[in-house]
Amino acid sequence: MIKKRIGIGVAFVLIMGGIYWFYLAKPTSFPSKEELIVELNDVDPYLDASVIQDTLVLDERHVLVPFISDTDDYGLSYWIWNKHKWRVAMISSRGTPMVWKIDPADPSTYHFVWNMHPEDKMTTMDYFLLRDRSFRITSDGAGSQKETYYPKIQLRTTVSLNESYGAMKLPEEWVRVMNAFNDMGKASPSNGFFNSVFPDQMMQFGWVPSYQDGVELSLERSFNGSGYYTDVPIDLDYIMILNEPDLEAPVTP
Repeated sequence: MIKKRIGIGVAFVLIMGGIYWFYLAKPTSFPSKEELIVELNDVDPYLDASVIQDTLVLDERHVLVPFISDTDDYGLSYWIWNKHKWRVAMISSRGTPMVWKIDPADPSTYHFVWNMHPEDKMTTMDYFLLRDRSFRITSDGAGSQKETYYPKIQLRTTVSLNESYGAMKLPEEWVRVMNAFNDMGKASPSNGFFNSVFPDQMMQFGWVPSYQDGVELSLERSFNGSGYYTDVPIDLDYIMILNEPDLEAPVTP
């Protein structure tokens, strides 16, 4: 009996130690640029990555690595500390702006990421948080209804393209707004019929590029590339490019 208990205890310690080592242990040092290039080209043999531009540490377990390929593509790779190893979760041959949701339930962990090709000659990018005006009717199930009006939201932040690549956390104001709407959604009673007929408009991200004087709009080198996902879980969202009709200008007196 004593030997059996000792055996169970040893097995428990080994299991807990394995879980800690495999999932909870702090990350080791990040791979060198040479090691990153080898790993990227091993994962995607058609990539031909040749230059690592930088390693942008978003937190201790998430790193963004912009790179340039032999064919002069400016791309992005997303690295996550996963199963006791630095592993690439996604590789994009182009640096189209995206949102990396490190924790999808927590907007404070969201980052805008990009790597725009210099030949597209962009000078700045305006990122937007948008939500359309909406009107919602909810019922408490006892015959009474509640009418709620949601005003339009249009928040903007500007990024200067001093470098082709970058990563930026959402502004604190945006996080507060998103959390407030999330809290309201959790607190509001739902009604299947009204929600299906009048669906609540979700918040969305958008962006608008600005160019050097005299340059015609072109995103040819920064868009339309290929993407390769591995088995490492990651939450990425594309950001829609906006046109002038999509935005509201301030009313002037």
